[in-house]
Amino acid sequence: MAYNKITYVALDYEDRFPITSADSFNNLKLALDNYCGADERNSGKCIGFTPYETKYGSDYEGFYEYECCRNGNDWDDETYKDKFEVWCVEFYPETKIEK
Repeated sequence: MAYNKITYVALDYEDRFPITSADSFNNLKLALDNYCGADERNSGKCIGFTPYETKYGSDYEGFYEYECCRNGNDWDDETYKDKFEVWCVEFYPETKIEK
């Protein structure tokens, strides 16, 4: 049995309100893809992840950036960019994961 001791949290880059959280970095990416429509809906696409690099260490991992359509999946219409801060924080209580 393993224990989950951390969680990844995505915050809106400008307003800093929480968007989603997940048990792994990969699942957080999937959750943000879903939130932005960067899935089968094709109303958004992930531009990329910019890691935060520091020699002192930090809970801040970096940020994801997405490009999204204003009107469904019409890429010829107006688009906008959205950014999300990614933090890796301790999770309490430790969640038991059965394998």
